[in-house]
Amino acid sequence: MLDLNKIEWREESRRILDSALNLHLGGLSIFPLTHPIAHRGESEAGKKPMVKWSEFQTRRPTDREVRSWFEDLRGPRDLRNIGIALGPISGCIVIDVDAQGALGALRDDGYPDPLKYVQTARGEHWYYGWDEQHPIGNKAKITVGGAQISGLGMSPEQVQSALSQHTDYQNRQIQQALIGANL
Repeated sequence: MLDLNKIEWREESRRILDSALNLHLGGLSIFPLTHPIAHRGESEAGKKPMVKWSEFQTRRPTDREVRSWFEDLRGPRDLRNIGIALGPISGCIVIDVDAQGALGALRDDGYPDPLKYVQTARGEHWYYGWDEQHPIGNKAKITVGGAQISGLGMSPEQVQSALSQHTDYQNRQIQQALIGANL
């Protein structure tokens, strides 16, 4: 885990700026979140939007906005995390797998491999490309193999079927943006 007392916070700031720019240039709609270490102990640290982000579900931020959020920070408390507005605006969706046993259950149930796996504090994020022909909603919690998976508004069978039919889920632009962002 990152400890701001042991590293130069400017180095972390540059890493986050590079990641934000890679995601933005790769076509994803991003916005700033609180940083999990800079806001340790606060509710939703690392997940709380620092701007009204709903507009970024329908428009991508400008280069100027991205730089204003992630560049020229004054100190460790100014560090930001990166949020991605999912769905058609960014061309991707995420399965947020937080429960123990869910990863194995998803694999056992035949879910296709994602474009990118990202390790989180409580599990993994599985990134998939967005497919207009097989859209996946975002309201409910579903259970796979006894594990709760947040962020999808469909049954496990519907999600698995939709993802397996995604002909464009290996979208190279999205995949390269996610890989280049060093998440």
